[in-house]
Amino acid sequence: MNQSVTQIVSIIFLFILFSMVENVHGATNKKILGSPSPELSEPLQFQVPLGETSQPWNPPQFASQHDSLGYEEGTFSVPSEIVDRVQFWKNIYSKYSTDQGVIHDLHDLRIVYSVVDFNSLQQRQELKAYELEKLKKDLVEKEKDKTMAILSDLAIYVREKQTRALNNEEKRIYDQFFKAQRLEEIQYIVRDQLRWQQGLKDRMQEAIFISGRYLKNMEKVFAEYGLPKELTRLVFVESSFNLKAKSKVGASGLWQIMPSTARPHQMIRTHWDLRNHPESATKLAAQILKDNYKKLESWPLAVTGYNHGPNGVKKLVERYRTRNLGEVIRRAVNHKSFGFASKNFYASFLAALEVESHANQYFPGIRWARPLPQREFHLNKSIRYRTLVSWFDNNEIRLQLFNPHLINRLTKKTDLIPAKALISVPRDRYSRVVRDLQGQRLENSAQKWARTDGDE
Repeated sequence: MNQSVTQIVSIIFLFILFSMVENVHGATNKKILGSPSPELSEPLQFQVPLGETSQPWNPPQFASQHDSLGYEEGTFSVPSEIVDRVQFWKNIYSKYSTDQGVIHDLHDLRIVYSVVDFNSLQQRQELKAYELEKLKKDLVEKEKDKTMAILSDLAIYVREKQTRALNNEEKRIYDQFFKAQRLEEIQYIVRDQLRWQQGLKDRMQEAIFISGRYLKNMEKVFAEYGLPKELTRLVFVESSFNLKAKSKVGASGLWQIMPSTARPHQMIRTHWDLRNHPESATKLAAQILKDNYKKLESWPLAVTGYNHGPNGVKKLVERYRTRNLGEVIRRAVNHKSFGFASKNFYASFLAALEVESHANQYFPGIRWARPLPQREFHLNKSIRYRTLVSWFDNNEIRLQLFNPHLINRLTKKTDLIPAKALISVPRDRYSRVVRDLQGQRLENSAQKWARTDGDE
């Protein structure tokens, strides 16, 4: 295959890939597959290896943080009131793959009605993507119907105090309600109380691999802001380390920052969106979490505020007159604005923290990607897109890996990238960049991120 054909194939693949990214939070993904407490996009293939060698995974070191804001021994231990929620999310992150999922009780995550497996459907290669998704949705709905029929029979069984032998499926559901001491409630379950949750085991494993590029620098940023390092693991919940993750409400990047939050910080411009720039987004996320803590004086509440908004959490605290998150969740069971995502955000964070901290146990042989060998600088003059992509051997996928903050529409070869744009290039191409910019002195980025990546 000659070079021109290779470039055409690369461009077509990139277009398809970015089209997927822009639509991953559409109604189809949300309604059919379900989502964890935040919304997540599909993992991006271009983020994984691309020729880079991996490195051994190492367990995190969270000791000696006593100067961090609100930190003491046991700060991120699991509160007794949400133990069951945390266990549920641990199972989602480490037990069920994205080709599986569970139908569970909306309010009591101890009760799992059914496990649904899509593997047989995935094997049908003749199916188009939309056909596959429809079959998945139909299967989930059929399983919900079946569950409701079982619950209806069990409601009669409990109400009439029958003694007939239960079949295996009836007994499994009955035993869960009995163990939870909620047997009488089985009579009042409605279909809307059955929730579908997709598994995330393979996505978590991929996220841990990709996190090797960014976690150490994220921890440095959080240490500079005086925040506990554990909080960096929120990215596993927010985006699964998908650089281009985008929600249907407009949140973007590793930290899923909303446009309204980013604009006052001058992060969004015509040619770039720094919500997708790992360090810039991490600094803003650190500031948000720090402000949340100062307002709410509790990390469970402050982390929940990252999802629900600190003012919304403060109103709940004042309404229910308690600073105990578990108690707030219990009492706000029917609070419409404090929905499933917000109720489970802190629990899903603790679950992700546990799974990632012991990744070698959950995913034997797990490894990290190496930090990108990059040099980062601000352009001293405007350049054409074709000049930028030439620094990556005309590989647009690799260009986006190094520069996820550049707006996707920069595939038009006539587009000018303005002076002062933040650009990252492979270290071994930096001398060529200097030559192409006519030897003019480049304004190196003041950010530490670029100077540390790949130097270890």
